[in-house]
Order: sequence, then C-alpha cells, then structure tokens
Amino acid sequence: FPFWNDLILLMLNKLFFEILFHRPWARVAILVISFFGACFGILGPLFQKGFIDSLTGLGALEIEKHFPAWLKLASSSPLQLLLYSFVCLLLSLGFGALAGFLGAYEGLIVQRKLSQRLYEQILSLRIDSLQGKSVGELVSVYAIDIPGATIFLDQTIPQGASIIFPLILAPTALVMFFEIPVWPTLLVILFIAVLNSFMAFRQSKFFLKYKQLA
Repeated sequence: FPFWNDLILLMLNKLFFEILFHRPWARVAILVISFFGACFGILGPLFQKGFIDSLTGLGALEIEKHFPAWLKLASSSPLQLLLYSFVCLLLSLGFGALAGFLGAYEGLIVQRKLSQRLYEQILSLRIDSLQGKSVGELVSVYAIDIPGATIFLDQTIPQGASIIFPLILAPTALVMFFEIPVWPTLLVILFIAVLNSFMAFRQSKFFLKYKQLA
C-alpha cells in the first residue's frame, strides 16, 4: 500500500520537525552549552600539560602565546596550573550535565504535549473504532511510543553534541598548540566518525526491528 506508506512517512516527518522546532531557543541553548563544555574539556588537558612541563623545567611557554596575557602561564606555579585544569574539568562536567538536564526537561515537555494531543484524539474517536484494541496496547502508546518519539531530543542532541564538538575542537587544538600535521589528525577523526556512524546505523536497524515486532 504505497499511499499509506507515504502517509505514514509524511506524519513521521511532520512529528519530527514539530519535536525539533518546538521551543527552538532551548535546542540552541543545548548546543551552546555543549560547545562550552567541549571547550573546557579541551582546555583541561592543556593546563595539565603546562603543569607537567613546569615540573620538568620546561615551563608553559608553548601554550602561553595562545591564551590571554593575564593568565601568565609561564610565571604560574605548578599548583596554579593544576588548579586551572581542575576548574576546567569541573566546568566541562557541569556544562555536560546541564545540557543533558535541559534535553531531558525539553523531552518531558514534548511528551506532555504529545500525550495530551493523543488523549484528546482518543476521546474524539467512536467507541466501535477502539474494538479489538486491548488496554495494554493503548497504554503502551503512552509508555513506550511517545517517549521513543522524543528520544532525538532528550538523548540524541545532547549526546551527539558532546561527541561532535570534541571531534572538531580536538584536532584544532592539536594543530594549534602542538603543531601536529593536519592530515593524519583529520584521517583519524574521519575514521572515528565513520565507525561511529556505522555502529549507530546498525543499532538503529535493531531498534526498528524491535519496534516492528512490538
């Protein structure tokens, strides 16, 4: 039945865009928060390197030129560099947790909206249209299908941003601070991205089969 298949795909696309663009400022906030978390996640190891270099007598001159002058990394004590690294680690974890919390909160808002719409739709149906539908089948729509529809919002966006931003920032930092050749770094990043995409595609196929069997 091509017509029904096209109709279902159209409804799914409409639902996807509705989930994606409902309260768009919150989606942008998740991405911005994840970006700052990735930035601090990159800065932490850089300050650790400065800490180790200061212990070995090399100082932090290599990375000082890329930072604001008021940090004075070359004249900072090892304890100060270690403190900078610890603060960056805390900020990175904090921004990551905040992005995850905001994604989960937005997911709950969308779930509430979809549940209310579905409830009103069920109330508007004729009684004979619900014949043959068990109570468990109707409950599963609220318990499984609606949370599954918002998984892109409460999991994919925060987790995807926490992966994509470091993949972009990490090679940039390696090239800028340590003068590592660009192409080997890009090849490694490309390999990691292809591998992650392949595994995600395989997982989505298993998830689709599970939903079809359910």
